[in-house]
Amino acid sequence: NYLFDPGDCNTGITECLRLFMKRTFEEKLKIISLYKSGMLQRGLCKQFHMGRHYLEDLVDSYEIRGENGLRKEGHNKLSGHDKEILVREFLEKGVTLRYIKNKIHLTCF
Repeated sequence: NYLFDPGDCNTGITECLRLFMKRTFEEKLKIISLYKSGMLQRGLCKQFHMGRHYLEDLVDSYEIRGENGLRKEGHNKLSGHDKEILVREFLEKGVTLRYIKNKIHLTCF
């Protein structure tokens, strides 16, 4: 039993394998460039085989940190004080967890 059947991919095995590969900095930059030029989310997601939330995270990271937001980095360690500030932002200002994650540049929550 496979979670993904390569036979479902109309463009060949190479394109199917790209679905499971991490994106390069250059590919992320191209996606952002197309997004900024006005390409619709739906079209970008279809063309690059990605989910809407992945695209939104990518855009948020770029808007917060510029090109550095597109580069892979390790986990940040937060002090207790920094954690408290983030919790207050979440509770008092109603910011989303995705926004907080991208703001502090954690790779997972």
